[in-house]
Amino acid sequence: MNRIVSLLALAASVLGTSASAIAQELPETKVVLRISRGYLQELTGKEFRRDVTVQADPSATPIRGQAHVEGTVDVRLQPSTTSGTFDLLFRGTVQTRLVGTSKPVEVRTHGTASFSGQRHFNLREDGLAGDKVALQVDYHSTVDDIASLRGGLIGAVTRRFARPAVMRGMPEGDREAGRRIQHELAVALEKETDQIAVAINKVRPFVNKAEDLLRAEKLLPEGRAERRVATTNDHLYMSIGPTGHRIPALPKLDSAKGGPIELWIALERGGQESFFGPVAAPWGLFKPYVVQRVAGHSRELAELIDRVRVEAVGAWYVVTFAPDMLGAS
Repeated sequence: MNRIVSLLALAASVLGTSASAIAQELPETKVVLRISRGYLQELTGKEFRRDVTVQADPSATPIRGQAHVEGTVDVRLQPSTTSGTFDLLFRGTVQTRLVGTSKPVEVRTHGTASFSGQRHFNLREDGLAGDKVALQVDYHSTVDDIASLRGGLIGAVTRRFARPAVMRGMPEGDREAGRRIQHELAVALEKETDQIAVAINKVRPFVNKAEDLLRAEKLLPEGRAERRVATTNDHLYMSIGPTGHRIPALPKLDSAKGGPIELWIALERGGQESFFGPVAAPWGLFKPYVVQRVAGHSRELAELIDRVRVEAVGAWYVVTFAPDMLGAS
């Protein structure tokens, strides 16, 4: 068993053989975090519906009523070999039924706003960050009724003279309503999609600990390791390795081995076949020793190892952990 290599929780830990001796044979060690587009879409959902109570007092004209929001969210990754970027694309409608009071009349309207927009995210060395939500809104409403707050003849005359003034003010009223919808919807979408950054950034401390563990096992060279990010149509990537390393092309895994968030660990001899075969021993038997070893570096990593699935894919170890480990639903 003197050449058995254990798994890192999020990197690699060498068991049995001298770590420093193996480091001399292994000129490059790569750790690749891969996050699927499907996971990002799961965090946002594909559709959303909301019913909102409207209570506002613009320009001393109280407005009350209801708004119904329906929309879709699509995740679009931006392929790049040097950056980890993606956009959330929003599209939908807002249906309103409102009552505005400007004494001596009440004006009842219904309206429709169509909206579209996006939010840009960027995966960097220090984590995932999102820009402000940018929305375009086009709102139009129709007057259903103009009611006087007084009855009888005075009320009828009031309604008659109020209608032209109400109709003249509709275009500006629609523009103001559109601006309010744009602002409030952008704030709501930003708050809800912040969970993407929260979930992804929960991975970052483990990646940092993985780097520390690699150094402790003499599997990274002296000096600062380089982090690289990249994007394909289906995945975000972050890699840790010596300066100048490249993120490798990784195979697509089926559900039996892969998952929404995968940590790939490769320890290779330059120009030779992999030093490692399959994961040594049944993982259920092998894991307690790995947990004990890693706990010496990080108890938090050791606790995570106890919950992950591990597979061997060619020269790689693949650690898969489910979204619920990050507190994401």
